[in-house]
Amino acid sequence: DEFNPRFFAAQIRGARQGGADGFLFWHTASRYTMLEGSWRRIRDLYPFPRATSARAAATPPAP
Repeated sequence: DEFNPRFFAAQIRGARQGGADGFLFWHTASRYTMLEGSWRRIRDLYPFPRATSARAAATPPAP
């Protein structure tokens, strides 16, 4: 299955590297069993550092 701990970790790392304040996973049918099984393995990737949030807020978006 493509939705595994590696997939979720890559999504969170991408959000952090992009300067996001956090992340959100959403499923149209509210089925999150695939995320629940991965949560313990990706726990070290959050919360996002405050410096990342402050830097993102101070940086204007690219055109």
